[in-house]
Amino acid sequence: MITSNRILAVFRFNNLPRMELRSMNVRFQHIVFFGLFLFSMITGLNAQSYNYHIDLVSVKSDKISVELVCPSIESDTIRYQFPSVIPGNHYWANYGRFIEKFQAFDGSGNSLPVVKDGLNDFIISDARRLKRVSYKVNDTADSKEKEKVMGWAATNFQKNEVFVINPGGVFGKFKNMANLPVQVSFSIPSGFYGSTSLELVGAEANELHYAAKDY
Repeated sequence: MITSNRILAVFRFNNLPRMELRSMNVRFQHIVFFGLFLFSMITGLNAQSYNYHIDLVSVKSDKISVELVCPSIESDTIRYQFPSVIPGNHYWANYGRFIEKFQAFDGSGNSLPVVKDGLNDFIISDARRLKRVSYKVNDTADSKEKEKVMGWAATNFQKNEVFVINPGGVFGKFKNMANLPVQVSFSIPSGFYGSTSLELVGAEANELHYAAKDY
């Protein structure tokens, strides 16, 4: 599962300014922390799967870009959902509050209708044509929201310094489709390294690829 509690880190230690994480209290910069919680590991690919790409290079205003190549949808409408609560955290997170510019596209790049429903759901119409979704994720660390996300469940995106990624704050899922395999690729800045309980299934110069059995 993508939403239980296990730490993943991508890092390089350096003589640079101090940053502390509440759960680890270590000195670092040029470090990417992905709190990828209980990501069950696999190495195979599956056509009916979630294929996420996260851009940690083109970061603006503490926002990262996420793109998902979608599994096939067999209904006219579908809900794409972010968690309201994650395991181990007894406070409301409602990560959908931090999602911006959510868009859905067919195979030709044409936009599909999207309506946000409540705090955490995006309803996509004409969903049988759906091939791809994209959105921006704002971090929770410096949020001005009245209801804060607790530190151990937070996200923090500081370009070329630190990325703290809790999966519920970055990855959504389609309703009733949590059991599909998950592929995750990160575009990372030069000098960033990966260290995680996940099995690394591929790496290029500035790309890291991981896989999980399900959401």
